[in-house]
Amino acid sequence: MADDTIEIEYQLNTDDLIAFNSYVFKRKQYECAYCKPLKLMMIFSVAGAVLSSVSLTSTIELSKLSFVFIGMFLGVVVLTLLIAYLFENSTKEMYSAKENKNLHIFMKKKLEITSSSIKEKTKVSEVAYQWLTTQRVEKDQEYIFVFLAPCMASIIPKRAFKSEEEYENFYQKCVEYHKAAEEETTDA
Repeated sequence: MADDTIEIEYQLNTDDLIAFNSYVFKRKQYECAYCKPLKLMMIFSVAGAVLSSVSLTSTIELSKLSFVFIGMFLGVVVLTLLIAYLFENSTKEMYSAKENKNLHIFMKKKLEITSSSIKEKTKVSEVAYQWLTTQRVEKDQEYIFVFLAPCMASIIPKRAFKSEEEYENFYQKCVEYHKAAEEETTDA
C-alpha cells in the first residue's frame, strides 16, 4: 500500500440516497426535463401574483387575468411541494423492498483513495475511477460527494470517519487529488 492511500469502510442506506438526491436537487446540479419549464412557470406565476396584488390595491374587483395568475402561482407552489414529497416517499419505497436488500449500492464498501484513483470494493465487485474522470468534489454537513456525472457520485457518509478532523482531512485530500488531476489535463 502506498503512503498516499487512505481507506475507509461504510455501508449506505436509503436515507443516504435521499440525502444525495436532495443535495443535488437543492444545488440545481441536475437540470431535469421538467425543472426548466417549472422554473419558467414559477417566474411567470410570481410576476402574475405581483401584478395581481397591484391590481387588487388599485381596484376592488379582480380581473380574470388576476385569477389566472394567482391560480398558476398556487398551482406551482403545490406542484413543487408535491414533487418533493413524492420523490422522498417513492425513493424510500423503491429501495426498502425486500428484493432490493442485495443491491450493490447497499453492500458494505471499502473505499480507497490514492493520488491517482478512487477504488470501491464490495464482496461482489471492485471499481476504480481515475481522478481525471471526476467532475467535482463537494461536501455538506453529513456527506462527501465525489461526482462522476451531474447526478452520479460516490456518496461518503460522515459516519464512516472516527472524527470530524478525519472527515475534513479526507475531504481535503479528495479536493487536492481532483485539482491535481484537473491541472494535469490542462497542462497536457
